[in-house]
Order: sequence, then structure tokens, then C-alpha cells
Amino acid sequence: DRCALSPTYNRDSIFISINTLNYFERSDQFYHEFYAVMEQFDARPHWAKTNFLNKQVIDQLYGERARAFDALRQKLDPDNIFANDFITRCFG
Repeated sequence: DRCALSPTYNRDSIFISINTLNYFERSDQFYHEFYAVMEQFDARPHWAKTNFLNKQVIDQLYGERARAFDALRQKLDPDNIFANDFITRCFG
């Protein structure tokens, strides 16, 4: 994949899909533990699935590509009209 912020960018990849019910009382704990294991493999979570991405993690996973995206995002939307909680958490 050659899309700059794709989880499969420029490497061989597999996807592991895990679904839980929203009312599963320990689903957050499960996902935190699962992502802790996946960090060993430099795993990149799917943007639209449950994830705990933040600016620091995105910088580690995507580096300059994330910084270039954020610079373009700020240039095209300087007043954050199109930002939401997720964008704010991930890019500031």
C-alpha cells in the first residue's frame, strides 16, 4: 500500500479483526492488553476501529508522513472547522 497513513503502508501486513459487544464489561481492558501485545510487532491499528491512538503514538508509527499530513491539515483548516475529538486527540 502506498497511502501515507495506511496501516499497511510500504510493508507486508495482515489484519487481525476482533469484535466485542459494547456492553462487555472488560472490553476496554481487553483492548488495552491486546494493543500492548501488538506494540511488540510495530502494529498499526485500523483508524476506524477501536484504538488508543494519540499524537505520540502516531508520530512513532507514521513519523514524517503523519507530520506532513498534520501540516497540510492545519494549512487547509486553520480554524479546525473539520476537527473532532479524534482529530484533536491524534494531531492536537
